[in-house]
Amino acid sequence: MKAANAHTTNFAGPMTINPLNHLSLLAALPTVLPEVSNTLTSAQVQSSSTVTLGQCNSSSGAGTYSLSNPVLWESKDIDGISSSMRLDFSAQSLAGRFDKIGAALLDRFKTEGSSFSQSILHLAPGIVQGPNASASIEMLRSQLHTQADNQITLDVLTKSGVKVELALGSQHDGLAVQVKVGNGTLSDSDRSALASLSDAFQRAIDGLTSVPPQLDLSGLTQFDASVVSSVELHASINTDNLGPQTLDFHADSHTRSLVFNGPSGKVQVNVDMSKTAIQGSAAQQAKTIDTYLQQFDDAQKRGHGDASLMAMFKDAFAEVNSDYGAKPASWRASETATSAPLADHGDTALSGLADFSASIDQTSESPNPMRPDERDTFAYQASQSTSVASGYQQSRSIKQHQQTHLNASYHQALSSDTPLLLTASAKSQNYLYYAINDNASSTTELKYNDSGLLTKATQDESTSRDVRIQKYLLGRMIEDTATPLFSSQSRDLLKLLRSA
Repeated sequence: MKAANAHTTNFAGPMTINPLNHLSLLAALPTVLPEVSNTLTSAQVQSSSTVTLGQCNSSSGAGTYSLSNPVLWESKDIDGISSSMRLDFSAQSLAGRFDKIGAALLDRFKTEGSSFSQSILHLAPGIVQGPNASASIEMLRSQLHTQADNQITLDVLTKSGVKVELALGSQHDGLAVQVKVGNGTLSDSDRSALASLSDAFQRAIDGLTSVPPQLDLSGLTQFDASVVSSVELHASINTDNLGPQTLDFHADSHTRSLVFNGPSGKVQVNVDMSKTAIQGSAAQQAKTIDTYLQQFDDAQKRGHGDASLMAMFKDAFAEVNSDYGAKPASWRASETATSAPLADHGDTALSGLADFSASIDQTSESPNPMRPDERDTFAYQASQSTSVASGYQQSRSIKQHQQTHLNASYHQALSSDTPLLLTASAKSQNYLYYAINDNASSTTELKYNDSGLLTKATQDESTSRDVRIQKYLLGRMIEDTATPLFSSQSRDLLKLLRSA
């Protein structure tokens, strides 16, 4: 065993201180489906002989159909949303299936405040025969609305207590949308606030249904907080046979949370916006977010993390921390004119962000059949917690703690000229196996006296980086090296802030 020790203060990643295929028949689809909807209903399905389309063979919610099975609309009233569904149902991708429909559902609140439901079903031959045809169709329609292979829902709760639920469902044999309005009647201001979210909802849908999926949720945090209490987005999708992927997003005036789960791993971000006193300016927040995003990139490169999953983590962090909304008057508003600028300088020692916890946990793999316990892993966490203590008159004490943690392991070829291809053969067992454990923390403390003057400003930082490298040649470990690095420093920021 070889060991090396070093002390340094220069580390990468600085601490954040401051289907339808287009068959020839589809050209006539826009005129065929309205006719079908007017002639084929649940009660008439057994005797229907209208033009039909067949079943889909794609699990993504779109595919190729042939002329075989009947098309059933839930409602024969063809409105604007139904017309969009008619066109989208011919799409070859899930993104095409949901194209513009989410926005259309919310735009409907510009003129309507009632519930709405519509669906298209392609029926299997056995469904249209027998005494239980109607009940079977209703069951299929209910499943399409609530348990489709690809499901996206948006729940909005208004300040008046009215709950609005929107749902989009798609699978190989159907497409469905639904709007439910409950617990009261929507006011004009309620409907206006809902309609204003139409573009944001559609952008979120477009991102989730893209390949690979992307997060575009920042618009859903920009609701009218005087009218809307909370917004929740839930999604369960399977695009391009990548496997099931789920998203749960919540935003209200005090908290935001996001959890994404997929085959490649899990991303989670939680934000607590209740401590408005610690929130800085938009420029300060943007600068801190950029610093964190650079740290995330550094961690991904150092730990050989999945680039696509890290890109989603970065989007989640930036979007959930974007624009916390109107900030109510804080305790600083009572400070005197002479002390307020000094207090503002003290703010610059903080991050400007609301408290948060964020993590990315990549699905581990075992690429070495000879040593399955050697797994490729990547896990990274970042968090901030702040305590604000009130004293007599204007005296305040603020302590902000930030930390990050990287835990990763991966295999690497001995030479960049030789690709890594590990098999059960000892001849393939020539590689390096890395195990990384990094930690960094920073604590900033500010104190103000009874006059609101900043009397203390300190910052303590510590960083440790542990790397273990095992070298294998023809299946035998010939070297095992551990390199721990550690650094720490304490700084008095009071003079620096005053000089600023």
